[in-house]
Amino acid sequence: MNKKEVLKKYFYKPAMKLNYGYGGYLYPDEIADFEMFTFFLHDMNSTEIALSRDGFNFIKEYHGLDKVLNYIVKHEDFNIKNKKSALEWLKDDIDNF
Repeated sequence: MNKKEVLKKYFYKPAMKLNYGYGGYLYPDEIADFEMFTFFLHDMNSTEIALSRDGFNFIKEYHGLDKVLNYIVKHEDFNIKNKKSALEWLKDDIDNF
């Protein structure tokens, strides 16, 4: 499935929930740009945003799970040393949605 099809598949499904300010949700088109997604990923680290199951599936299919896990492991502020732990952290957040 190409990226356009993946975006269409998840377009109306909330990907992330904002836990601050006005609350609300982020949708896949708002996290399709990897740089923008990583901005919100750092907010997840501070529990200001929660990832939905659809959001997890979207980033897995759209950005690629390896790319996301590598990003998390490489950035010290996540304090995660390996991909297995990074995956557990991402999946753990789904329960907070």
